[in-house]
Formats: sequence, C-alpha cells, structure tokens
Amino acid sequence: MYTPTYDAVNKIWSGEPRTSIYNENANLGYLILSVIRSTPDRVFQVCDDTGAVMTSMELYKRAVKIAKFLSNAGLKQNDVVGFLANDSENVTPVFVACLLQGLPINPLAPVYNDPDILHMFELTKPKIIFCDANLVEKVKNLILKFEFDCKIFTFVERV
Repeated sequence: MYTPTYDAVNKIWSGEPRTSIYNENANLGYLILSVIRSTPDRVFQVCDDTGAVMTSMELYKRAVKIAKFLSNAGLKQNDVVGFLANDSENVTPVFVACLLQGLPINPLAPVYNDPDILHMFELTKPKIIFCDANLVEKVKNLILKFEFDCKIFTFVERV
C-alpha cells in the first residue's frame, strides 16, 4: 500500500507515481489513433455536405492504410504534403495519416486564386499534393510552373 507524501516547503501532496498512458516519444498522429482506437464504434465525423458518417474504427483503418502508402512513397519527416480540397469525409484520414508520419501539411482551400496557391506551394515545396478530382487540371497547370518534382493524388476518384 502506497502512502501519500506531503512536501511542506512547496505545499504539495503527492500520490502514488503512475506511468503515463502516452508514449512521450509519440507524435500527435499516434496520440489521435490511440484515442480513436479506444472508442471504435463512436461516430467520429459527419460530413455536412454529403451526410457521410465515419466511425472511429473506419478513420483508424483508413489513416493507417494511407500512412503506410505515404511511407512506401518514400516521404520523410520534413517532406511537405499539400492539400487543395474542399471539406469532405476523405480529407480527415489523409490529414491524420500525415500527422502519424510526422509530415508537415500545407492545406489550401480551392477558393484561393492561382497566384496565391502557387506562391504557397512554392514556399513549402510539397512532394505530394492531394486534391479533389475536379481540381487535378488546375493543380497540373500550377505545378508546371514549379521548379521541383511533385506528385498529384486525388482523394477518391481516379482521373
């Protein structure tokens, strides 16, 4: 049985020491996955535009699969992942996967004008840009102006 102690100088009571439930060396993506794994059937996200519902376990499975893809694609921790997409149920798993891999993210809204998008992508130099299928041509035209290699992926649809 552990006996609580009192530090009279600092006026602090201390209880039994406990190990942290979190891995101190883990990143934010790992912490998010740990939390959502503990509530697999809970609704994690409802997309207002489409009405699509995603449970924590669905998000977990999709994020892990995408994280493996990003790793197999050779992305390293300082490689930026760009986003040019409207809000949808498909953005969150990619976002969490990037956090899990420790990849910086440059999310941009499609309502930005082309010079602003180009400026941001020139600053961050994303290795991969995820975009909505209807924006592929726009992104292709923008990256033609880049002086670096960049791959384009859509969230769901093949183009």
